[in-house]
Amino acid sequence: MVYNQKIAQNMRTSMIRRKKPYENQLERVKRWKNRIENSINDYRQGKLTLPPLEFTDTIWSFFVSCDHMKDYIHNDATIKTKQSPYNHLDNTECLKICRDISVGVKHLIIKDPKTTGGPFLINLTAKRDDTTGKMLFDINIKSQTVREDFLRLANECILAWEDFIQREIASQPKKQIKKICPICKVEVKIDDDLMAFDCPNCKTENVLV
Repeated sequence: MVYNQKIAQNMRTSMIRRKKPYENQLERVKRWKNRIENSINDYRQGKLTLPPLEFTDTIWSFFVSCDHMKDYIHNDATIKTKQSPYNHLDNTECLKICRDISVGVKHLIIKDPKTTGGPFLINLTAKRDDTTGKMLFDINIKSQTVREDFLRLANECILAWEDFIQREIASQPKKQIKKICPICKVEVKIDDDLMAFDCPNCKTENVLV
């Protein structure tokens, strides 16, 4: 669309699109992952930028935030998807693991289990694999130990939500609203998530919504 092209070309701040809550949440998830990745890289170089307990807390925070992506999408009345984000989670292995970790750290014991099959306890220990140099974590779920490379799992979870968003939300036509250009007084249609628009009639740029 012409508005998006101009954003890319001119970087006009008033043309920035208004973000949905789920978009802000996904960016928050990525920031948690980036913090952890930076700490892992420092750890590989022999630097301890975060004490072990704080490092583990940061890992917990990533999974809790990532798991709540489903709620940010489902509870947004302006979003309609063919597939429920909860069904997407149930059909995606990495997101199911993410949910188990999130629920386990928040509640310890699941009293009303759904697809997780709880109740169960989760014990997480972050450590470096002496063979590969990668940071690993052990997750004990229902007395079964699942060993995962954190960054692989984290990136899979982020990609799983990005794929869902692209397929179920971004591919849909944007809702449009009518606005009156304050310069030429002509009514124009614009995407409802724009903070400003370029009037196609009088060619005035950055008309605030």
